[in-house]
Amino acid sequence: MFNTFEIKSYPQLQFALGAVNFMILSFLCIVSYFFVITPSHVKIINDILDFLSKNKILSLIPVGILVVIWGWISTHFLRLHDRICEPYLFRWRAIYDADFILRALLYDISGSISCDIYERAYVDKRICEKLMQRLFYNFVGDETTTAQGRRLFFYTVMWKYWSLALLDLYAVVFLLFLSAYHIVTKSSPNPVVLGIIIMLSLITRITSKRSLDEAHKITIEQIASIKKEHAEELRKEALSVATELGF
Repeated sequence: MFNTFEIKSYPQLQFALGAVNFMILSFLCIVSYFFVITPSHVKIINDILDFLSKNKILSLIPVGILVVIWGWISTHFLRLHDRICEPYLFRWRAIYDADFILRALLYDISGSISCDIYERAYVDKRICEKLMQRLFYNFVGDETTTAQGRRLFFYTVMWKYWSLALLDLYAVVFLLFLSAYHIVTKSSPNPVVLGIIIMLSLITRITSKRSLDEAHKITIEQIASIKKEHAEELRKEALSVATELGF
């Protein structure tokens, strides 16, 4: 599945992640309906669907629309992959940007810039984003040609990573939902469902780290291309933005 297409831009990446949000939520809703909720709650759901339409298929259309809307909101508005997974579950992005990319880009002129810039970039997202935009994305962003082929592959790799990260997030939230639901209803959890969700969470964490290793290799090549093709521009831009930020 992961090797059948290529993500060529950030908007395409967002669209693909929206589809992932849609598919995961749909799957969990189906699992909940058939294997988690009690018969009395199944009856309530069936009554609601009958109220919407006597035709079962047609009654599912509003539910499908809500799930599609969730796919859009969770990716473009809430940005679960970027605002929840990254700062609260994984915290790799800040380290990756500040301690790897920026250090590598500024290594040759590190004597002219305070070392505090890396610490500030790690703890202050605003500063990190400004530095990354000026020193990295302006050279290898969607509108540039530097290491273009590697950038396209990077988007595909990051789609793999964020998809697995989202799957892990949903698995954790679903486990919390299961715990609360069975405590409130005083019902017994389905051990098969419980085991599958726990295993799914563990597998996604292991597999997602492999995707990050692929991304790391691509980023090394991108940094090398920037320093080779835009050395003087990079130096001037680095000194300029460091001065603006007080470093």
